[in-house]
Amino acid sequence: MRIKYVLASSRDKSPCTCEIYPNERVDFFESDEFLQSLFPHTNLSEDWTVGTLYRSGQEFSYTQSKSATKYFLYNTIRSIRHESGRKDVYSLAVVTREPFYAVLKPLLADASRIYAQDPAPGLLAEVYHAIHGINTRQMPLFTHCEKRILQMNAQKSLFCDYYASQGPAGQPADTHFYIAGTTFRNKQYLVKIPTDLEYHNAGEFSVLNLVKRLLRFKVHGSHPEITPYGKTTPAIIALWLAMLTGKRIVVPKGESMSACQLCELVLAISFLGGAAGLLDTHRWTYPYLPTAADLPAPFLIGVETLPGSWDVVVDVDHASLHLNAKCDMGSSPLLCIDSAFIRETQEAITLPEHDMREHVVRYTTSLLRALGREMLLYQASLRGDIWEAYIPGYGYCWTEEQEQLLFEQTYFSIENAWKQSQSFEHFLTTTALDTWPQAHKPVVDLRYHYGVLRHGDLSAETSATIYQLLCKHINDVVDITQFLAVTNSIYYLVLGIYHPYADVRDAVGQLLLRIQKHSAGALYFMELPPFHSIGLQLALQERQLQANAF
Repeated sequence: MRIKYVLASSRDKSPCTCEIYPNERVDFFESDEFLQSLFPHTNLSEDWTVGTLYRSGQEFSYTQSKSATKYFLYNTIRSIRHESGRKDVYSLAVVTREPFYAVLKPLLADASRIYAQDPAPGLLAEVYHAIHGINTRQMPLFTHCEKRILQMNAQKSLFCDYYASQGPAGQPADTHFYIAGTTFRNKQYLVKIPTDLEYHNAGEFSVLNLVKRLLRFKVHGSHPEITPYGKTTPAIIALWLAMLTGKRIVVPKGESMSACQLCELVLAISFLGGAAGLLDTHRWTYPYLPTAADLPAPFLIGVETLPGSWDVVVDVDHASLHLNAKCDMGSSPLLCIDSAFIRETQEAITLPEHDMREHVVRYTTSLLRALGREMLLYQASLRGDIWEAYIPGYGYCWTEEQEQLLFEQTYFSIENAWKQSQSFEHFLTTTALDTWPQAHKPVVDLRYHYGVLRHGDLSAETSATIYQLLCKHINDVVDITQFLAVTNSIYYLVLGIYHPYADVRDAVGQLLLRIQKHSAGALYFMELPPFHSIGLQLALQERQLQANAF
């Protein structure tokens, strides 16, 4: 595992300085602003913060640019209170690009305790080399689509063939984690590295706990770009739209919150913003900073005190979402897409964490695709795809035209604000990878066509066209992986083996055979009721009988 620096500092020294290993001079680490961020106000003997830094050339700062490299600052704070009443506070932190930095918590906790008792000069070097001793060379490098499948499916043997070269002893009990180890001060540390981590889901946090909080929140104020339903807009929708349209969002530290809890809350909100994989929320998320005075908009930040300029405040103590707007928009009932989300969210709070994450991803992806429908097609044209190869049908799958018109009217101001934001630029660049992954293949929006099968009351002719389309364009391993990543299901595809048209039954049967040979697809098929296996065998037997007849 690679880290850039190990940092140590203490408040019992005056002036407060920062020790660095490897020993390099980094002016930013000596600044008062940075040193202040290492010591949050806390009454705990041990606390944690997560920071976001950007490096451009040799200089670090909090301000990102397109050419800057993102780093995480994972910081442990240890307080020692003496009988005299004096309180010494120590900080030990690592700077790394790895999104799985949270696996270092046990090692850093022990190292910070040693540093507080005896800040020996060689300790930082020991920590640095112990972390570099975590061997991740055999850790599988999953693609974006493969990580999406891992994030949405809890099956413990997904992509187990990636470990085939390591023999039976190297087969993990759960492919969602890579097991490694290291030694520090003669103590062994076992490290479970999540294999599905990306920047939008880095860190330790619970989306389930965040959603439970937000369901109790009240929205105070109205804003045409945040509250499409005025005062009745649910807080979880208003918060997501604030991130979509690039607002300045502040999460002040609650009276009973630790610094660690504040960071976890901000990281969970960041996941909510980037859950669809098409927003760059993680690029302007700062889980903890003392102040946001010099940050450009937009930002999502956890702070000790409110800055002078903000658009949205997430007030945990009073379960409120405060909007910096004075317009009164009245109220209106929720559209079907949003009312269904709130209803299903209330039902989903009893489900496991990964189910709630999948639920949030599904909704935010749908909303983005509804807002950016024309941009999906525009992006395909920018990539030079030939229109003869374009397959009609893309974007969000509406069941009724009237519902689409109401959505466009309700979200008109939001869509215009989004197109002026930084997240829209990110949407244009990432959508090409998510929707049109390979320019040399025909342009097919698999998510849309599968959605038609799921939502539509279709005639035999219409459903036959869609089944044949999917069977024709889902061929190799890459196609199947992309299909599973965007649908997380093959249930409605399997129903094609009962279609009234024989050629459809045959085509779907052959596609299901290809999916059964896929590392993850086989597990999706195993999750289906057993009678579908019988249906597949009947479809294959029908094909064989037709072949014998000729």
